[in-house]
Amino acid sequence: MVESAIATVTNGAVDNGTTGYFVSARDIISFIPPFNIKSGGILALWSFIVFIGLQWWAGGEGGGFLAQRLFSCKNEKHSVAAMLWFNLANYALRPWPWIIVGVASISMIPRISEYGANFSQEHAFTIMLMKYLPAGLKGLMVASLMAAYMSTVSTHVNFGASYLINDLYKRFIVRKATQKHYVSVSQISIIFLAALAGYFAYRQNNIAAGWISFFELMSGTGFVVLLRWYWWRINPWSEISAMVSSLLIWTILNKLAFFGAGDPEMFEKMYAVRFTINLFVSTIIWITVTLLTKPVDEKHLIAFYKRVRPAGFWGPIAIKAGNPNHLHVGIPEWIAWVTGVLALFAMIFSLGKLCFGLYKPALWYGIFAAIMTTIMFKMLTLMDWSGMPDFASDEPDEE
Repeated sequence: MVESAIATVTNGAVDNGTTGYFVSARDIISFIPPFNIKSGGILALWSFIVFIGLQWWAGGEGGGFLAQRLFSCKNEKHSVAAMLWFNLANYALRPWPWIIVGVASISMIPRISEYGANFSQEHAFTIMLMKYLPAGLKGLMVASLMAAYMSTVSTHVNFGASYLINDLYKRFIVRKATQKHYVSVSQISIIFLAALAGYFAYRQNNIAAGWISFFELMSGTGFVVLLRWYWWRINPWSEISAMVSSLLIWTILNKLAFFGAGDPEMFEKMYAVRFTINLFVSTIIWITVTLLTKPVDEKHLIAFYKRVRPAGFWGPIAIKAGNPNHLHVGIPEWIAWVTGVLALFAMIFSLGKLCFGLYKPALWYGIFAAIMTTIMFKMLTLMDWSGMPDFASDEPDEE
């Protein structure tokens, strides 16, 4: 399959319906982008750094969606296992069916424009589905896509409504009202959010642009979403200022021709630059707002610390809470994080090489992933879970 795709590209037979960007043979099998300084390699290098080193955590991970998954678990032990499985299934297993279809489409439907004047590379998956799947599997695929779509929509609109009502409306606008009132307002907000999302989707030129916009919008909140667990000084205004500033900076950057506005090819290339600017400028703004506004009420901080026992910069609150044991972050935790990341990347590469029939590299990546995974689980047993007693015993915390 890979050989056929490379031959098709090399022979110049690919017409993906775009006017500026065409896939190269090297793009099909290479994980690292080309770094040719004369042809803009520095930008490619920085894009690689953003994808590998920034986007995966500064794009909003650690927020409400993950919290919902973890809170639904029985205890900390189950939540750790669930999180490990989520990372394996979401990052190592899920992408490869899409990638395989994409690579196969290069040689099986090389000229996408033949299927319609407005067809482009983003229609390849749909064309492959309609052209090569039998009727039964085609129906199953359509049903699964609809189910995935509804799952995603319901998650986002309900979570967005809960954010608006519980964290903004109920806390700052109407503090004392009946539950019926808040439910009614939440229903209105769901309709508003769905309509806003529909308008945003309508304005997008393609799916890739939608994902780019999403990650850019989330980049400004990256630090605050993580640090709120580790720094007692962060308050609601920290998150509000991060979200507002991220939106404003995203709007400004997306209107400037220097950052690719009006030029789809340049817009995609400048993504990493816009992402980085939004991340660091928004971070400066929300830290400034944090230091200029009052912290959360002390009694709430003490209650939170006693219940969660977070690590990090909680010294003053920990003292007032009686210095209960907290989750210690030391050498085993850092080693577990590094080996976990390495194991995940190795699993991705191993599965990819296996799918493309490159069995020897797949084996070596698989062995490396197994070694890193073994070390990671060993580090889990060495961690200080004294602040989280039910991780070891499956018994609920008595406090």
